[in-house]
Parts: sequence; structure tokens; C-alpha cells
Amino acid sequence: MNAATPLLELDKLAVSFDGHAAVHPIDLAIERGEMLALVGESGSGKSTIALATMGLLPSQARVQGAIRFEGQSLLGQREREWSALRGNRVSMIFQEPMTSLNPLQPVGRQVAEALTLHRPMSSQAARNAALELLDLVRLPEPSRRFDSYPHELSGGQRQRVMIAIAVACRPGLLIADEPTTALDVTIQAQILELIDSLRRELAMTVLLITHDLGVVSRWADRVIVMKDGAKVEEATSAALFAQPKQPYTRALLGASLHFGAGLHYSDTRLTEVHCEERRPSVDPSRVLLEAKDVCVDYRAVRAVDGVSFDVRAGETVGLVGESGCGKSSLSGALTRLIEPTRGSIVFDGEDVTHQSRHALRPYRRRVQMIFQDPYGSLNPRHTVERTLGLALSIHGVSARRERDAKIRRIVDAVGLPASALRR
Repeated sequence: MNAATPLLELDKLAVSFDGHAAVHPIDLAIERGEMLALVGESGSGKSTIALATMGLLPSQARVQGAIRFEGQSLLGQREREWSALRGNRVSMIFQEPMTSLNPLQPVGRQVAEALTLHRPMSSQAARNAALELLDLVRLPEPSRRFDSYPHELSGGQRQRVMIAIAVACRPGLLIADEPTTALDVTIQAQILELIDSLRRELAMTVLLITHDLGVVSRWADRVIVMKDGAKVEEATSAALFAQPKQPYTRALLGASLHFGAGLHYSDTRLTEVHCEERRPSVDPSRVLLEAKDVCVDYRAVRAVDGVSFDVRAGETVGLVGESGCGKSSLSGALTRLIEPTRGSIVFDGEDVTHQSRHALRPYRRRVQMIFQDPYGSLNPRHTVERTLGLALSIHGVSARRERDAKIRRIVDAVGLPASALRR
């Protein structure tokens, strides 16, 4: 094989679903040992490219062009050939480890299984190798954690297990698809540093998929910026940050919280990538939500200890802290998904702290939560249209025509194509 041949080449790769283009023809090459970042907003085609490279696109996807790994053409391979490649020579870390790991099996056994699928070895040898891998990814006390189940680990620890599975067979190419999205900033840095150190230690090539330009500036050698399924700009990381050529890239850089480190929010405004509709006029003096001395206990553990604050009409309030500091528990109490141990919650002048489930119905219509992981929140057996229709029916929108009109306005407002309703 020619030593100059890139490890991975995409030649005019294009992907479409139901006649709608998800990725327009794109050329891409990754050299051995480098970290290439694919950057862009949700829906820009980043993950579609990764799934195409792994042979994991659904059957209705139409794929054109060419994908070559180590000079070998991948498109048109049979599933048996893909299975021999995946997890062995090419591996992937997904966004959310909780939905990627098997909840019914100890994590150590799942790491061992990644080895035995591709390497003939005894169960004891697989266990020993899995323990070494858990130690390699710096999971604390690997021998004790070997028999732990995913729910018994923190988010950062679960992601370390996923990395151990991904690198078990020493792949040539590691695809990391938003590997730190669900983690807090301190754990994010640890995971990215781990991926970079493993890249060097195991002589891997990394395709990093992210929307976070702060990640790119520190870890990636080269960057490709994606928008609406097309490549907008390609440059070395240093060149992209020093002198971006395209307006869209400059907007992304300006909108990055990491770009221009040292700036305070009061010194400058974040660049808007998309124009937004003007908010309706509200009275900023009106307190909409008030939490007073809220406590949440789990058995003998106090997760939230006497928190008080208020949110005014039209205001956005940020609740910030590391994993385990009580953010989600407080949010659950405010939405009455978790019963507060003490304190009060007042919404628009009404105390909802101890209201019954039936009395909370109007509150549920006005106060809603977006959860971290959509895979764990959405029913996989329901289409998008049915899911939205059920939510509207529960809250009194009984007329089919009215529901349909609302659903179509909703999906348009959040930037989904109408075809997504049938998925």
C-alpha cells in the first residue's frame, strides 16, 4: 500500500432520505495519526457522514459516491464484511453512553465482549484485557467497577467505559460523535484529553464530530465546517481561528463561548448565526417563578439544600454547576416531577408545591422541560407526528384539524422538515 494514501477518503459522498439531501457531495481525507474535526450546527450532516463511514445508515438512505478505508472501498460491502470492520479497524464513540451501553450487563463484561467478538480468547483472558482497558481509560478502581452496571456510574465514568469498548481492538480510525455533549465542562476536558492521549499512545486517527469550536481550537489538527449538508470551509485549526474565510465560519467563531477567552458577557454580545423573531412584549418586573428554600432528599442524601431564587417574565436564567451538584434535582422539583422535601414553588402567583396531579394539569401546560437525552425521552415506537399529537391531546387540543395545524407550525418553528413527521 502506498504510504501516502490517506487512512480514510470520501469521494463525492452524498446521502439523501426520501428525496431530501442530508449530505451534498463532499470530498474528505484523513491522514494517519491526525485529528480531523467536523464542525457545524445540528442537522448540518456531521453525524450522517460518520454513520455512512460505519455502514450504520438506515436502509432507506440513498448513498452515492465512494468511501475508502486504507484504500479499500466500503460502499457495497455485505453486512458480514461491515461487522468484521466495525469495532475492529474502525470504531465509534456515541453522544450518550447511557443509551449505548446495555443496562442489563455489567460494564466490564461489555468491554470484554468487544474483544471476544473480534479476537479468539478465553473468558479469563478477556476479563484481564478488559481490566487493562478500564485502567487505560482511567476509570477509578477498575477491578471494583468491572461488575458495576451503567446506572451505577457517573456520566463521565460511563463515557470512559464507552471509550474502552471503542479502543479495545486498537482501531486505526476512531470516530467520536459529540462525545462530551452530555457532560459538564470539567469532565468534558478530561474526556477530550483522554481521547487525544489514546490517539498518540495507540497510534490512532480520530474523526471528531462537534459543534463546540472551543474543543476544536485545542485538540484538532484540521477542521471542516459543515452547513446544511455541505462543506463550507476547510483549513488547519490554527488557520481557521486566525483567519476564517467564510461569513458562516466567522459567525460560528463569534458565537463560541470559548472564542475570545477572557471576555465577560457584559463586554460584548454573542454573534447570532440565525436571525430570530422578536419576542413578544412582556413586563420584566413581573416575577413568573419563585423558589423559596427548596430542598430535595433521596433517602439519607440531600441533593438540593435550601435553594431560593426567582425568574422574571421574559428572562433567561442559567443554572450552572458540576455533575451531582443538584441542578437536575432542582429542575425536577420545579416541574413537580420530583416531590420537594421542603420549601415552596410559586408560579405566576399560585403555590404549586403540593398540588395534586389533577390540579397540576394547567401548570403542566405552561411549564415544560427539555431533557438531556432525546433517545431516552422519546418513544421509539411512535412517529414524531403521533408523539406531538398525544402531547396536544392531553392538554385539550381535541380537534384533529387544529392538532395537525399546530404540529406543522411546531416542526417548522424548530427547523424540522415536514417529512420528519412520518419518522
